[in-house]
Formats: sequence, structure tokens, C-alpha cells
Amino acid sequence: MRRLIAYITMATALVFGVAVNSLQPLKNIIPNLEYQSGREFVYRIEEKDEDQGVPEEALDEVAELMDKRMQTYGVSEYNIAKEGDNIIRTTTALQTDRDYNRLQVFLNYNANFTIKIGDDDNTEAILPAEDIFDGVNARVEFRRAYPFIIFPLTNPELFKTNIVNVAQDIQAELETPGEDGAQADLVKAATIVLWSDYDPDADSYLNPQGKTAGKIFLEFDYRSMWWDEDHTEIGVISSPQGETQDFTTSQIREATETAFYMANLFNAGPLDYKVEFLFQNAVYGPTVEPLITLGNRDSIALSATLFAAISAIIITLIISFLIYRLPVLTALSSGALTLLGTLLIFNAVLVEFTTSAIIGLIIVSLVALASVLIYASKFREEVYRGRTFKKAHQEAIRRSTFITLDFLVIMIIVGVLGYFFAGAALAGLSAMLIFGAIVGSVSILLHNSLMLWLLANNTSTQKNYKIYGIKAEEVPNLLAEEKQTYFGRFFAHNPSAKAKLNLGVFSAISLATIVLISVFSGINRNPFNLVKYDQDVTRVYFQVSENSDINISSPTNSPLQILELITIDGEPLEVVKDEEGTAIYETHEMTTFETDLEDELAVTYTFYVYMLKGNFSNDDFVEYKLSPDDATVSTERFLDALLNLVEPHDDKAVISINTVMKEAITPRFERISLIALLSLVLTSVYLSLRYGLSRGVANFVESLATASTVLLFFIVTRIAVPPIVTLGALIAVLFVSFLNVIVFNKINDVKTDQQYRELTRREHYEVSLRLSLSLLYVLTLIFAAAFLTFTLLAPLVVSAVYVSSFLAIIVALLVQSKLSTMLIASSVNAQGRLSKIRLPRTKKRKESDKQKQRTSPRSSEPEEAIYIGIND
Repeated sequence: MRRLIAYITMATALVFGVAVNSLQPLKNIIPNLEYQSGREFVYRIEEKDEDQGVPEEALDEVAELMDKRMQTYGVSEYNIAKEGDNIIRTTTALQTDRDYNRLQVFLNYNANFTIKIGDDDNTEAILPAEDIFDGVNARVEFRRAYPFIIFPLTNPELFKTNIVNVAQDIQAELETPGEDGAQADLVKAATIVLWSDYDPDADSYLNPQGKTAGKIFLEFDYRSMWWDEDHTEIGVISSPQGETQDFTTSQIREATETAFYMANLFNAGPLDYKVEFLFQNAVYGPTVEPLITLGNRDSIALSATLFAAISAIIITLIISFLIYRLPVLTALSSGALTLLGTLLIFNAVLVEFTTSAIIGLIIVSLVALASVLIYASKFREEVYRGRTFKKAHQEAIRRSTFITLDFLVIMIIVGVLGYFFAGAALAGLSAMLIFGAIVGSVSILLHNSLMLWLLANNTSTQKNYKIYGIKAEEVPNLLAEEKQTYFGRFFAHNPSAKAKLNLGVFSAISLATIVLISVFSGINRNPFNLVKYDQDVTRVYFQVSENSDINISSPTNSPLQILELITIDGEPLEVVKDEEGTAIYETHEMTTFETDLEDELAVTYTFYVYMLKGNFSNDDFVEYKLSPDDATVSTERFLDALLNLVEPHDDKAVISINTVMKEAITPRFERISLIALLSLVLTSVYLSLRYGLSRGVANFVESLATASTVLLFFIVTRIAVPPIVTLGALIAVLFVSFLNVIVFNKINDVKTDQQYRELTRREHYEVSLRLSLSLLYVLTLIFAAAFLTFTLLAPLVVSAVYVSSFLAIIVALLVQSKLSTMLIASSVNAQGRLSKIRLPRTKKRKESDKQKQRTSPRSSEPEEAIYIGIND
């Protein structure tokens, strides 16, 4: 009884301890745009030649370029809105002002580089980028744990002659010797400067003015510059400058982020158009819901996601307890420890918390629960064979441990592939799988071996079958020579019936998926009906100078009053208003430098942006009056009407009318498909190494069929879904592998079991599947129940993602139970046929006399030794 009390006490204490200590990790998570407020950057596209208009394709080209740069920067969730012909709005959530500032610069960075000496008077020590950086990309490497930005050189000699040697001469001429033999400080004129959009007539390094300072991309001391062995590459240490051994860990992390940022800027390349940053909106609400309530004291928000998580935990634990009883208490404590450890590492590496991370957290917690359920199932099997609790525990913990280890390895395989190749959108899922597997190797395996030993080795409960949910009447008495009669609830079921028909159905589904995806790709369309955030909104931009008569405080010339003079089909324009009936508008100021004769002057513009309900274009015909009291009604195109109303008050104002078209475009379907394909290949290879080639082939086919079915469902139904819904294909690969690990282990057990030694190979597979069905159904039930709970209770915006995962779980069970037996048997038969093929043997060459002479005669000592040994 003492061990039973210790078991319950330890489990309760662990759960309570985790609950007390989990608040801080939950508060420290870093949500992305789905779960926290972000910022919106607004850009305007113009042709570099002011006399030409912006071509129609410019907006799409710049939007595609910004999409690539978002992914390069590592943003997991973002929106890119195209407005009218020349406005782009990008929205995302980052963690610091520095990150926002860097992203804002990176999205429209126009990299036309020039490298020169800091001395303004030296007009010869200057090289355009194409002379030494033509077609190269910068990268980041570490020297003594500190980041260097590496620049390959296409003409190293030219760089040495025109830049480095000149810098050395200037330093030697102007330097002041250091005290006590110390190295002299670098004179500013000898600094090597990498400029962006350098203007020799206006830019000065020694005396920067206006926007010149913003053009200095990088400045460095040639004496601290690193050269490779062949002198074809240079490395510049990332700031702060100094001796690397003096830097702290936080400084090195900051310098590493800076180095990657600078390398990305350098590699960005020039833009075909002038993309001008206009302004930003500092607060943009989360697209799903907030997870953290910000205020005087940050706290966990009572969100739908949190409510769904609590409900899923309760439901899965209740289902598990009703089936397996008291061992489930171990699952609660081990799952709590695993979640806490995973979150701590997840926060430490600064990975964003996304919807994919939530799915990863669900899988990690369910694997912790599944490990205990697998143990309980194995324990039952041993008891039904007539073993005592102590013996049953020893066998069950051994078998369940190897199955759990396979689960964890598979999680790491999928996680590593996703983390390095799937992009930022799946980084949350991948990190959860990797860290969950690492933590689980301790929190699940060691914890279970201790806790379940206490339960099984309690002397007062050795015959208490109810605590394990075991039917006492089905337990044989070996002393009375009773045989095992109970083999599981579904042992009599034949899941492999009509296997050929099922194989044909799933083969057709896979083929149809491949064909449809190929067709859509061929016509440059996404195979899924992606969610488009068409807000049925048109934004009208008023750009006016500081002293313009058009402003929001004007009693007669405010932008709102001008819009009220316009009607469409006799109806006034409907301006978007808040709950109190006040028009919603944005007002921003932008300062830019404009050339006036030879000087650059700072000019400030003010933007007023109003939203109209409906989609309008410049060419829509409208009616308008020049004033509220004017009886004359004119008809013009929308833009012309606005210009006619604005010009009498400000003839230099810039007006634009832009329909909002916003689309969720992360993650990329191609990336998820590639990761799913790589995952099913590598998991199948792993299972081939563990259990044999035939079973690896079976896993490959089953994973492909399951993933294809999930994708085909959304392709055919054309439900409007976010792109991350394709994550279901990856979940399918993962869960099929989990189920196969259980069946493959059972096949090994059946082959060595004496009572099945007379069965054929195909019958071994069928018996193994039937013996595993109870456990397969239970695991499918708890995984499906968890994802179904999130589907029903989590925010509707992301419910399709959980539906996709739920569908993957159900289809995985169908494919595994209907096809595995036939696929394994067919694979084995194919291997047998291949093994019977005999390649023609080459004739052995006769040994020459010289070779015979070189061959030493074999001694007779071994035969004598054998003879003596036998006689002895």
C-alpha cells in the first residue's frame, strides 16, 4: 500500500509543481501575428524615370519580391496587400523596434553598392560593385565563436590595389603613434566604406549631411579585415568592433543577428522600380486572437485556444482513464513535465509561437500520453497470458520503451526536416517536435519506468485487476494449466478484408492528387482555394504638403467633406466608421529629401487615408458637386472628380484610389509538400533499418496514400482555407509511422511466439494486426479527439488547420488497418522473387605457374591440433 500511496502522491505533486511553474513560460512565449498585435508598413511604387508611368505588372513583381524577403527574414506569419496600381501594405508581428526597423528597410532595399575610401578628396580609390562583387553573395561565418560577414571577391587584386593599399598609405601618412608601442587608432579617412546608392556630388563620409548617413552600408578597418588562404574572400567582423574574447554571450547573439541582416541586405539585389516607404501603422490587431493580455501586469488571455487546450486535456484523459484506469495518472504527470520542459527550451531559442507550434504541442503531449497507453496495453497482454503484475511490468516497460524511442526518433526526423527546409511558418511545429523528443527521452522514459514500477510492485494490489481495467475472468490460472483465451477486443475482426479493392481506391486517390497538383501547377494556380482577405474596402489617399489648405481640421476643405461631395448612382460614398459613427481614417507624416537646385532640403508630407465600403477604381464614373450648395452636378471618372475637387485648394496634392486585395500566402504549399515527401522517405528508411525493407516500403506507400487523401479532400472540396491547412499531409506521415511502429513490433513478437509458429508469413502479419487493433483504435481515438476538440472550440479562423490534422489521423488508421498486411506480404514476396534472380557468373581465371609458386603450401598443424583435441 505504501508504494501505491507513493505513486499517487508523486504524480499529484509533479502535476501541481508543473502547474505552479508553468505560468511564467506561458507568459514568455513569443506569439506571431496570429496571436499578437503587429505593425503595417505602407510602400508606394514609382517608375525610376519620372516621365514614365508604372507598368501594370509592377505591383505583382514587387509584391512577389517582398514575399521572398519576408521569408528570408524569417517571418512566420504575414500579409501582403496590393492596393490599386502602386500601393503595397505589409503586415507582420515582430518582437522589438529594432526588428521592425530592419524589416521595414529590408523590404524595399535597393542594393546599388559602391566601395571606396573614407577620404572624400580621393576620387581614384572607388570601385562600383560590379567590378569586385559581380554575381556573388555574402554569407556569415564564425571565427572564434564570433560572426564575420564574408564577401567573395571577383577581382581581389583590383580591390587590394585600389582600396586596401590606398587605405594603408593614408593611415601611414596621417596616423598618430600609440602610447607604449600600442597600435595607432585608425584615421577616419583610411576607413573602407561600402555605400548604397552613392552620389559622388552630394555624399560625404567625413561630413555627412541630409540623407547621406543613411547610405553608409558598412564601414570597417582594413587592419581587422580577415582574408581567406587564397585571398579571394574578405571577412568583416560584425559590430561591435574590438577583441572578440571580451564580448558577452548577449553581445555575440546581437552581433550574429546583425551579421545575417547585413548579409541579407547585401544579397537583396537592385529593384526595377522605385519603392518608397510612406508610413507605418504601429498597432495592427492579431489575425486569430491574443494569447497574452498586456497591461500593468501581463497575464495569460482567456482565449479560445486556451479553452480548447484545457478541454482537450480533460477529454483525452477521461477517455484514457475509462479504458486503462490508474496508469493514466502517470501520463498526466509525465505529459506535464514534457510540456513544461519543451516550453522552456522553446522560449530559450526565441522561436515564434504559431498555429503550427500549437499542433506540435498537441502531438508532444499526446505522445507522452500514448507512451503510457502503450505500456498499459502491453501490461494487459502479459496479464492475460497469465503473468503476475511484477513480471508483466518488466515485459511491458521493455517493449513500450522501444516503441516510445521509435516515436521520439521519428519526431526528430520530421522536426529537423521542417526546421531547416520548411521555412518560418513551420518553425514552431518543428521546434516543438525536436525539443519535445529531447525532453521526452527523460521525462517520459525515466519517469514512466519509476512511476509504473511503484504501481505494479505494490503487494496489496497484486490481484486488483480493476486498477488496470483488466477483466479478471479472462485471466488464466497457469497453475491449473489454463490457456490464454482473451487476445483483445478486436481480435476476431478482419481488418484486411477486400485489401485489393482498398489498395485500388487509395492508389486512385494518390494518382488523382498528383494529377490535379500537376495541372494546377502547370497553369500557375494554387491547387487550394486559399483564404483571401478581400475586405470589400477601397482606400483613398490624400498626400498634401505641410501648409496645404486640405487638412482634417479645416471647416470646409477636410478630406471627409470632399468625399461627401461625391455620389455613385445617386448614393453617397459610404465611409467606414467606428461604433460611435465617427469616420475612421489614418493620418501620417513622411519626411523626405528633395533636391532644390544644388541643395537637398527636408520636405514633410502629410497623408490622410480614408476607407470606403465597396470596391472602386479610378475609372468608375461618379457624380459630384464643387460645394454642398452647388446645384450643378457633374459626371466624371472617380479620380478625375477627386482631382477637380482638390486642385482649387491644393494643386500639388497627390490623390490615389486603391482597392484592397489581401491574401494569406504563408506557408508555401510547395515547401510543405517537399517536407512531407522527404519526411515519408526518411521515416521509411529509418523503419527499414529497424524492422526490414519490406516494412519500410509498406510505410512509404501508406504514408503517401494518407497524405494524398488529405490533400485531395481540400483540392476537391475547394473550401476556403489558410495555406497552413496543408500541414495535414505532414501530420499524416507522422501518425502513419507511429501506427506502423506498433504493428511492426507486434510482428516481431508474433514471430517468436511458440503458439503462432505453425502460421504462414502472411498469417503472422494478419494476427499481428488483429492483436494490435485495440491499441491502434485507442491511440487514434485520443489523437482524433484532441484535434476535434480544437476544431470545435479553437478560433474559427484556424479551424481548418485542425480539421486537416483530424482528417489525417482518421485516414491514417484506415490506410494502416486496410493495407498494411497486404503491402508487407507483397513487399516480402517481391524481395523473394528478386533474390531468386541469379546473375551470370564470370569464369575464374586459371592460375599461372608464377602465381602457384607464390602461393605458400598450407601447414598441417591445424589438422593435427584438431585431431589431438578430439582425442583429448
